[in-house]
Amino acid sequence: MNMKLYNLFFPLWMLLLIPKFWITALPAIFILNTLVFIFSMKILKQKNIVENYKKVIVKLWLFNFVGIIVGSLVLLCLQMITTQNTFISNIVSALAYNPFDNIFAIIITLICIFIGGFIIYSLNSGITFKDVKIKKKKKLVIIISIFTAPYLFFYPAEKIYTANNLQNEILLSKLINEFSGDTLISRIFAESQNYTNTEFKYIDKIAKVDSDIVESSKGSIVNMKISTEFDVNTDRKEYEKWAKQCSIIVFIKQPNIDEVVVNLSSDTRDVCKLTYTKENIEKEFGISISELEHDNTKLQKVLNDIIK
Repeated sequence: MNMKLYNLFFPLWMLLLIPKFWITALPAIFILNTLVFIFSMKILKQKNIVENYKKVIVKLWLFNFVGIIVGSLVLLCLQMITTQNTFISNIVSALAYNPFDNIFAIIITLICIFIGGFIIYSLNSGITFKDVKIKKKKKLVIIISIFTAPYLFFYPAEKIYTANNLQNEILLSKLINEFSGDTLISRIFAESQNYTNTEFKYIDKIAKVDSDIVESSKGSIVNMKISTEFDVNTDRKEYEKWAKQCSIIVFIKQPNIDEVVVNLSSDTRDVCKLTYTKENIEKEFGISISELEHDNTKLQKVLNDIIK
């Protein structure tokens, strides 16, 4: 499977749902459980650490992974929410990108960590240590569950993509706090390379991205307000291609949106207004947006055709 990170950010917890990632995750979880078990036994002053370790480590390892997977699935289900409500959309976006962007995302992430920890506790209490003769068994299971709960759910995906994809330091300094309006839609434009898997040569000239969604007789419209640095050498056609690519991603990620209006401006003047409708995009390329959503190869071909 050729995985392109253009229509979805993959948080660390979502990577755990991909079998190929288990090659890295399973050894890490095994090491964590080994260290936590030894630490817990020493804290509780228990004997026969090596003997008991051999009895329980495999189950501790597997059940820890089960707890993480269950918590990850809950977060994944929340990512399936599609809505025009900016408040809810921002929460969902923060859960995938950076939970610390939104207090409600923090609360939901804590709940998912608790769910994962509770699964770990229940399985270890009822199965792993059921027939193991250890004093203070309940305290041991509680300590292990606390220390092996899936706190990685809090790890911001933006750290992954900033490190791997945003190579231009100027871009990072300008954009890191310059999102407003619908967070997901703003980021699609501000970090287009992550979503479209194609390069936009003027991405370092984007200074600020703002968006709002309005209702009209034509349907739901996204108004983008994008501050740019234009000079005599700037090719506006490059911006038009870029805006069309980003609009397609918006239509895919926000199925209720019918039109995207992109207002480009510089410090001194309004540059242009670009309009892209779902209907026109579908007619131009002879495809349906829903078709592109489920066919990554076809989506990438359309995105590449735009910049030819």
